Amino acid sequence: LGPPASVGWIALIAGMEMALGFGGYFADFRQPMMIIAIAIMGKLDLKKPRTWVAIGAIAISAAVAGIAWTGIKPLIRTGFGQSSSIFDRIGRAASTTQLVFGGSPMVWQRETDALVSRIWQVKYPAMALTRVPSVVPYENGTILWSVLVNIFTPRFLFPENGELPSDSEKVRKYAGVWVAGRESKTSYAFGYAAESYVDFGIPLMFFPIFFYGLLMGIARRHLARLIRHSDLRDGAIAVIFWSSMYLFETSWVIMVGLAITQVVAIGGGAVLIDRALRTKERRKMRSPQVRLAPSQPA
Repeated sequence: LGPPASVGWIALIAGMEMALGFGGYFADFRQPMMIIAIAIMGKLDLKKPRTWVAIGAIAISAAVAGIAWTGIKPLIRTGFGQSSSIFDRIGRAASTTQLVFGGSPMVWQRETDALVSRIWQVKYPAMALTRVPSVVPYENGTILWSVLVNIFTPRFLFPENGELPSDSEKVRKYAGVWVAGRESKTSYAFGYAAESYVDFGIPLMFFPIFFYGLLMGIARRHLARLIRHSDLRDGAIAVIFWSSMYLFETSWVIMVGLAITQVVAIGGGAVLIDRALRTKERRKMRSPQVRLAPSQPA
C-alpha cells in the first residue's frame, strides 16, 4: 500500500472530506470517498492484500457515513441556516449523530433500511413504464430538446428562460404519484433513463444514452492524450468522469450541464497547467548548467 506516511495522509484526507461532507446540506462526502477509492485502485497493486484492506476500510466508512447521514439528515436540514460556519455545522452533525444513534442498536437497522429504500431507484421509473404511453403519451424528444435549449441559452444570457422544472414534477406527471416538491424544498429524482423512456420509448431510449457515453469516452481519450503528467491527468479524469456519470437518478439537464462545465473548467484547466509544466521542464533542459571550479592558488 505504500509507506506509512502515505497511508496516514490518505486517511487524514479521507477523514477531513467526510467531516466537511457532514457540514453541508447534502451528503457531500460521497464523491471524495469514491474518488479516493478509484485513486487507490488505479495507482496501487491490486494483488496486494493491503490494497484491498484500504478499499474495504473506505467502503465500510462510506456505508457507516451513509447510514448516519440518513438518520440525522432531517434534524440537520431543519436547523441548517442557524449555523454560520462550517465548523459549527460539523459540531452540530457530530452531536446529532450521538443523540440519534446513541440509544438502541435497532436504530442502525432502521436507518439502514431507510437508506436502501432511499437509493433504490426502480420504483418511480417502473411506475412510469406502466403509465407511459397507456395514460400519458410519449414526449417524442421534448425533454431532450429542452436540455439542448438550456445548454445553448444559459440563463445568465437569457434570463427569461426561468428556473428548471423540478424532478418531482416529472414523477408526478409520468409516474402518477404526488410526491413532495419544490414548495417543500424537496425533490424526488426521476433519472435520465426514465426521461429517455418517456421521450422515445423502447428501444429508441437507448440511443441518447449510448451517444452521451460515446461523447464522454471521446472527451476522456482526448484529455488523456493532452495531459502528459500522470498525476494531473489521473486526478482530473477521475473527478470529471466520476462526477458526471455516477448518478443514475440524475436528470439529463443536470448531468449534461455538469459534464460540459467540468470538462471545460477542470479539463481545460488541467491542460493549461500541464502545458505550463512542460514548458518549464523544456526551459530547464535547454538552459546550460555551467559550474565554474573555484580558483586554485598558483
